[in-house]
Amino acid sequence: MMAPAIRYEEAQKRLAEALTPVAGTESCPLADCLGRLSAEDVVSGIMLPQTTNAAVDGYAFSASSQQDKIFTIIGVAKAGHPFNGPVGPNEAVRILTGAIMPDGADTVIMQEFCTVTGDQLLLGQTLKVGKNARPAGENLSLGEVLISRNEVITEAHIGQAAAAGYSSLLLYRPIKVGVFSTGDELIVPKQPLAAGQIYDSNRPLIMSLLQRWGVIIQDYGIIADDEEAVRAALQQAHQECDLIICSGGASEGDEDHLQTALAKEGAVSLFWRLAMKPGRPMAAAQLGQTPVLSLPGNPVAVYVCMTLFALPAVQALITGHFKLPRRIAVQAGFKAQKKPQERAEFIRVACEITEEGHFVAMPHGRKGAGVLSSLTGADGLAELPFEANEIAEGDWLSVIPLPHLLT
Repeated sequence: MMAPAIRYEEAQKRLAEALTPVAGTESCPLADCLGRLSAEDVVSGIMLPQTTNAAVDGYAFSASSQQDKIFTIIGVAKAGHPFNGPVGPNEAVRILTGAIMPDGADTVIMQEFCTVTGDQLLLGQTLKVGKNARPAGENLSLGEVLISRNEVITEAHIGQAAAAGYSSLLLYRPIKVGVFSTGDELIVPKQPLAAGQIYDSNRPLIMSLLQRWGVIIQDYGIIADDEEAVRAALQQAHQECDLIICSGGASEGDEDHLQTALAKEGAVSLFWRLAMKPGRPMAAAQLGQTPVLSLPGNPVAVYVCMTLFALPAVQALITGHFKLPRRIAVQAGFKAQKKPQERAEFIRVACEITEEGHFVAMPHGRKGAGVLSSLTGADGLAELPFEANEIAEGDWLSVIPLPHLLT
């Protein structure tokens, strides 16, 4: 008798407990670090700016002398060309953005708010001490952690690391992930379609999601609905890869051979069948030391399962941390009903602004686990929880943003 479907949270827990990190580390040039995972805390060895400097073009002076309003201009400070010497009471220095604040000056008045006649400066406004001056260490402080260990390197991280003087970073080495699809009905794009055939969209979808993590992808193509062919693909991927991700063949049909093939290869099942829609037929197993994730054949289910299981598994194999996808809270702009205590549901939503100015999530695209177009233009996956009976307008939903919102 087949085991009952389990909640996806329990499946995540089982998968996380079974994974052991396998990646080493390597030093990479800064330009090649985008999307990779940091193998250490990256710490700033400098302050930036190293000295207090001007945030605007204007005139630097001591705010304590403002009561007289009139100052004598005694020099110029430019970025890279500081003014040498002190600034006394009722003295000012012409200063440009980024220039070091001269000794004795603590405030900068923008050039638009003063009048200059010869070497005389007349203030057009009264400023607080420190106005328009960037304090030393405002951008980076000495010893500040710029990038945390296990963090995904973004464009902003690269800019900060460069500003701190780094030309390379210590990263985890990429793991190797084997990918294949199963199904006699599948063919690769560009080939003419015969009756009953469809183009394989799952492998390109899976591989594009994996590319965000800088992994090495081994594409094993399309495997026929044949137990021996599936076993051969598993054997080869097991020898060559750190993780295997396949789609199709995970259900209970006559031509769904994946579970049988895994069992005959001696794999240990972690789970099979989830109380979740889409994604119910998903399975996970351990083939020796290699985890195998068997995703459903429907492409939207593939996307959901990649988000909830495969991408966290990739991080766990690299860093040892099974990092769940980021979520945000958004109010529902719709009503929905579902059977409670049966399954969690993930629906595609687009975030919209109502006439009242509220930010709400609305169902997006046509329904169905095979309707891949429902993901294009969607902003996230909204969870209708396992316990929920109905969703009312205004209820708060947990939404997983689609990757385009996080880039």
